Amino acid sequence: MKLCGTIGTKNVFATLENKSFVLSDTKKTLMESLWFIGLQRVSVGLKTCDVVWVNQDKYFVQSIDKNKLTELRGKSFVPIYDIGPDPAPWKRWHKNAVRENWAKKDWDAFLNNDQYSDSDYVPESEESGPSESEEEDSDEESEAEDYSDEEERPSKKRKKKN
Repeated sequence: MKLCGTIGTKNVFATLENKSFVLSDTKKTLMESLWFIGLQRVSVGLKTCDVVWVNQDKYFVQSIDKNKLTELRGKSFVPIYDIGPDPAPWKRWHKNAVRENWAKKDWDAFLNNDQYSDSDYVPESEESGPSESEEEDSDEESEAEDYSDEEERPSKKRKKKN
């Protein structure tokens, strides 16, 4: 199955192959394992929605034509989570998951929470304790990972308005 769409401003194709996916544009191709798929911005009033491809180390947010969702759901070999009509804080969620070494079952427990709580989820194997609060990124979509970059981008410092 091949999905045409965009990541940021780049036109990309995502090809779903069993429990992996391939992202490609005119210059580069990247194959990644796939833990699960998140769907967000699925709304009657919108023609597009976001597919979030997630594995242990990375996530990619691709905007696609909403009419392709039925085909995606029918051909996926991994769990699909409907996140809702608003974009989720994937950067923060994924950072917590990597820091706390989440397994697939931890993501499942977190994403099956009815309210997608923004509080820090602690896996069952971890001891409960005070969790660090993290700054929410309001520019989440504009700072989405560029799949062609193999290194992390340096964080941007924000200017404080007086």
